[in-house]
Parts: sequence; structure tokens; C-alpha cells
Amino acid sequence: MELDALRGRLHRAGVEVVEAPPSGLAPALADAYLALKAAGRL
Repeated sequence: MELDALRGRLHRAGVEVVEAPPSGLAPALADAYLALKAAGRL
């Protein structure tokens, strides 16, 4: 429950949280970056 509350607080502050296992972190970060760039949020 605390993790969900923290995610909510971060999201409300404009923070993009990327969660992935170590083996999938690089692709998850790249996907998040491209999504933010496409949305004009960089």
C-alpha cells in the first residue's frame, strides 16, 4: 500500500515512474523516453 501511495504522490508531482525488472529496464526506459518525447513533455 505504501508503494501505491508513493507512486501517486510522484505522479501528482509530475514524475514519470518506470518500473521493470533489471533485464527489461533499458527497453522500458527507452519506451518511456520516446513516449514523453512524442507527447512533448521533454
